[in-house]
Amino acid sequence: MTHMMSRRLLSKETSFVSAILEENALKEINLSLNNLLKVTVILKDIADFDAMHKAWKQIFTKEYPVRTTVTSNFVDDYCRVQIEGIACVN
Repeated sequence: MTHMMSRRLLSKETSFVSAILEENALKEINLSLNNLLKVTVILKDIADFDAMHKAWKQIFTKEYPVRTTVTSNFVDDYCRVQIEGIACVN
């Protein structure tokens, strides 16, 4: 896999994971991504940061929540990005 293809896939994976966060967690409590105050993004490889940030700018079109980005080895070799967040009712 080329580096460019890998970056495109990571960008899509970031969008997919954020959609899961919204659909399976936030909507259950009548919130959306716009209610996020702080987000932690965990990348398997810091080289994927630019691809993740590209997706980030498309996901959050208004104000970005505060974000911490770290790297970690995951149990699952196929998981390249994890996202967790703290949200509040406006």
